[in-house]
Amino acid sequence: MLSTDDVNKIEQLLDKKIEPLNARFDNVEEKVADLGERLEDKISDVYGSIFSLKAENSEDHRGIKRRLTEFREIFDEFTKHFDRSLQETRKEVDRVNRHLKLPPIS
Repeated sequence: MLSTDDVNKIEQLLDKKIEPLNARFDNVEEKVADLGERLEDKISDVYGSIFSLKAENSEDHRGIKRRLTEFREIFDEFTKHFDRSLQETRKEVDRVNRHLKLPPIS
């Protein structure tokens, strides 16, 4: 049977063996906590970047829509101008053809 002194020696021996493990465990806990904080920082940075990109894209989208509307308006004016010019030119050619009594081109 084990005596009290034997049990105390076994406890001391176990404490010596467990103490380095506890120190390593504490170190691991610190590293995990540090990694968790760094990960939270990175996640918040990523979310911040996403929101700023979304805002930039939204502004770019509005700018593109505005420019497209301006382009359509300019194109419509351009088309109207050349349509009027074409109609006037046709009238003049028809008038010249009638005056010269030219046969129609077929």
